[in-house]
Amino acid sequence: MKPKILIIDDESIIRRALRRVLESEGYDVVEASNGTEGLKLWLNKGPNLVLLDVLMPGLSGLQVLEEVGELNKVKVILMSAYSGAHEVIEKPGVFFLKKPFANVFDVVKTVKEILYDSGKN
Repeated sequence: MKPKILIIDDESIIRRALRRVLESEGYDVVEASNGTEGLKLWLNKGPNLVLLDVLMPGLSGLQVLEEVGELNKVKVILMSAYSGAHEVIEKPGVFFLKKPFANVFDVVKTVKEILYDSGKN
């Protein structure tokens, strides 16, 4: 069974780029354009990993994490142009990537490392 990745980002160009590359690597990708839609998909689709934008209008990425709370059994990659965003949350299984990405293929490499490296929290 292919790992399922949920992308929650209000920037359509980011979602499309990530989706194309992740699907080409064999992942099942679901995307949401805002935190509210993303939260529903997260709870209903059971992803293996979530790529979550921190700053979005409406429900922010951090609010989505708060809403999921103890139900969060998947790894999360927070994404933000604000470099201090990773200091806001320090939880096991939560990682950080700075936007804009220098290379979308580096994001795929990070996804693989997080999904398949059992030594990471």
